[in-house]
Amino acid sequence: MLEKEQLREIEDVLGTFCREEPPARVRNKLQFVFRVEARAVVLAERRPAFGADLGWTEGPVAKFRYTKSRSEWSLYWRDRHGSWHEYDLVPPAKKLATLFAEVRRDPTGIFWG
Repeated sequence: MLEKEQLREIEDVLGTFCREEPPARVRNKLQFVFRVEARAVVLAERRPAFGADLGWTEGPVAKFRYTKSRSEWSLYWRDRHGSWHEYDLVPPAKKLATLFAEVRRDPTGIFWG
């Protein structure tokens, strides 16, 4: 389980992003959410499903996994089959914000398409 310190960091970084993005004028078409797992957090985007009353669909953007023994976060991307792979263009980092900056920058197009 993630500890209070990591949960605060998640809220500071991803929570702030999800509250501030996208601009209010498009939030009826796109939203960002995160889901905390045992030792990781998944950032996802939500969009209305095709069809008037089908609700929203959710697609993972990135996964951040915390390794307690090293006190560091690692970044993962998801392939089209739903498998997660470690993103090897940046090393694990002590701060979640460091890896989230790479996701936002997305030099390979692997996170945002």
